[in-house]
Amino acid sequence: MKSVLKHTFIGLFAIALVASCSRKKDKFLNRAYHSITTEYNILYNGGLAFEAGKTNLKQNYNDNYWEILPIEPLEISENLTIGKQSVNIDFQIAEDKAIKAIQKHSIRVKGKEKNPQIDEAYMLLGKARYHDGRFIPALEAFNFILFKYPSSSNINLAKIWREKTNLRLQNEELAITNLKRLLKNTSLSKANKAEASATLAQAYINTKALDSAVVQLEEATKLVKNKHDLGRLRFIQGQLYSALGQKDSANLTFDKVIALNWKIPRRYWVAAQLEKVKNFDYQKSSKQEMKAFLLDLENDRENRPYLDKIFHQIGMFHLLGKEDSTAITYFNNSLRSQTNDKFLTAINYKTIGDIRFDQKNFVEAGAYFDSTLTNLDSKSKLFRTINRKRENLEDLIYYEGVVQTNDSVLRIARMTEGEQVVFFQAYIEQLEQQELETQQAENTKKQKTARNLPSTTFGGNKAFYFYNTTSVSSGEIEFTKLWGERDLVDNWRWLSTNKGSNASVDLSLSKQTEPTQESKVASLLLEIPTSKSVLDSLVHERNFAYYQLGLIYKNKFKELELAKDRLNTLLKHNPKERL
Repeated sequence: MKSVLKHTFIGLFAIALVASCSRKKDKFLNRAYHSITTEYNILYNGGLAFEAGKTNLKQNYNDNYWEILPIEPLEISENLTIGKQSVNIDFQIAEDKAIKAIQKHSIRVKGKEKNPQIDEAYMLLGKARYHDGRFIPALEAFNFILFKYPSSSNINLAKIWREKTNLRLQNEELAITNLKRLLKNTSLSKANKAEASATLAQAYINTKALDSAVVQLEEATKLVKNKHDLGRLRFIQGQLYSALGQKDSANLTFDKVIALNWKIPRRYWVAAQLEKVKNFDYQKSSKQEMKAFLLDLENDRENRPYLDKIFHQIGMFHLLGKEDSTAITYFNNSLRSQTNDKFLTAINYKTIGDIRFDQKNFVEAGAYFDSTLTNLDSKSKLFRTINRKRENLEDLIYYEGVVQTNDSVLRIARMTEGEQVVFFQAYIEQLEQQELETQQAENTKKQKTARNLPSTTFGGNKAFYFYNTTSVSSGEIEFTKLWGERDLVDNWRWLSTNKGSNASVDLSLSKQTEPTQESKVASLLLEIPTSKSVLDSLVHERNFAYYQLGLIYKNKFKELELAKDRLNTLLKHNPKERL
């Protein structure tokens, strides 16, 4: 009897389950089955995929602190995709789950949707497309909710996301109109009001209405609960105050960011400190106190990942304080720091180039501008500006080189032979000293490298020489240079055992082949031109270079003193009448 009842119950349950699968009946069982299946199976898994995609986007996103940060840290390709194909696997999964929920679990009876989870499915569909950079399909999903589900609990959220999408499509005026209307709705939840205010602030930033953006951000910061989001919104608000020239308000806002301390990512905390340094008042504030603060900022171990930016800002502080040499030191420190910010690298090179330019060191400035250009987008306005400046330096650098080279050669040619010998002896000694210092530096570097290699001991605590591959390779090269290729036999140093044609009998013979200082001097003396026609040619070339430099400094750079100097020098050399 029990077995019969059991089988009867299972059969009835199976019939009820099958009946509940129907999407054409507006019954409690049908609604409950499809609602639960949609929420706890399909949309749950779709939501997990969506959050995974968002996390991946955040991890790969890099803020550009040279500009006002966007409210939403989301990097979207400039080439908007308007088709239906996703480019991110996580968002593709989320979209597929949303579509599956709509197709398999929608219950439309007499034109009305009876599954309360379908509007959630459309929200997920729109968000997935939005974060994937496919804004037109995303807009379709949000509009579908607004037109087909006017009584949905997600109606206000759908309106906000529609305007976020309009901003991405550069429909700022439409977004501003719709968001202002939405914010008049007194039934908005705090979370939705914060989101709408922040979105409206972004619309105002896009349209350069910065004062209006500040007001909306203030409203958003009063309502947002997430400290990470709060820190970002406060930081952007501080940037807006700075852009408006309201430094005191900006610093007070950055102080609010700093006060959040470890509740926000460290990058916001450091950036807020550096923004306050930018706003430093050199007339009213204490430079010594600021220097002490900057030293603490530089030495804080927690700030090591941001030293590239810290060094740059310290350099700017000293530059504005007329301490050029100290500023250049810090710009170079910033360049040596490990950084992924190519624009920061470009600005460091540009700033040093500008300093050298102002110091009239145009040749060195040109080299720094070259390095600047390699780190800039060739389509940017700054690239074009620097490139024009560098092109103007092209002729100047060439003619300065001609003047320097020809003057040097002519000066040596005018010396007596004894003076020439003394000059070249000093020159060779200087080169040898430089070579010695370079070699010592390389040896020190090799020793440090060897000490850092894994230690393999042989018969004691000291590392065995032949286990150090760097030392072995170096030794082999030196041996071959000195002895040539030798067989592994007794009396290997005898010439008869030599395989190479350039090997010497012993070390003393090898040393005799090294050029002496006398031979080096004699070789250099032969390079000095003595022909009158050659010397005259060098004179004419140099004089023309001085003339061109005078014109370039006068006409292109408005450096009248430098122009006068070059032209006066030309006149002292008795140039041809036409010059």
